[in-house]
Amino acid sequence: MPNYLTYNTGIELICLIVALFSLTKDKSWAWRSVIFYLLIVCIVEFSGIYVKEVLRERNSWLYNILFVFEIAFFSLMFQNLLAKYFNSKPLIYTGLAILLLSYSIELGTQGIFKRTHITLIIQGVVFVTYSLIYFYGLIKDERYIDLKYSAEFWWVAAVLVCYFALTSLNVFYKELSKVLAKPNEAFRFIIIASNFFLYALWAYSFICRKWLTTKSKI
Repeated sequence: MPNYLTYNTGIELICLIVALFSLTKDKSWAWRSVIFYLLIVCIVEFSGIYVKEVLRERNSWLYNILFVFEIAFFSLMFQNLLAKYFNSKPLIYTGLAILLLSYSIELGTQGIFKRTHITLIIQGVVFVTYSLIYFYGLIKDERYIDLKYSAEFWWVAAVLVCYFALTSLNVFYKELSKVLAKPNEAFRFIIIASNFFLYALWAYSFICRKWLTTKSKI
């Protein structure tokens, strides 16, 4: 019997539950889309465990499918977050085109059953770039923003830290494998820690979003 409740699936489920309670009635459809994305993530994670542990087959194709939903969701969110600082559509559409082109090339050359390694690195660079641009806009913003209650700040901070860590791991994987005594354990810890950081901060950002939404109605 496979263990479906892992560190990753546990924090993802918690994040989904928090999103359901916090964002269901949110006025922004971009923020409401978080619920749909997290639901897809949970379905893919549980399906991945089933395919790997029960069917004893490679589950990379599931995550390659998830990638399409992932870049669509992140593009939507960053377009929404950056729009208040500048016309972000050209930037987002360019990033989306680059990712889809790389994704199509890798799928065409190696098939859907292998992870799109190069595209994942490009994805990380794109998302980190979006995050840094957001923080630049935030620094230049003359309005007072209480960061500890800012849903946008915590959502982007989570993305920046998580994707910077995972992208660095993907880029330097071979080099790190040669110098670390137990590379697999170290890599597993980095992946789990990055995912935990991402979804924990996202959950907090949803709570901030709900609190701000509720406050605005009083």
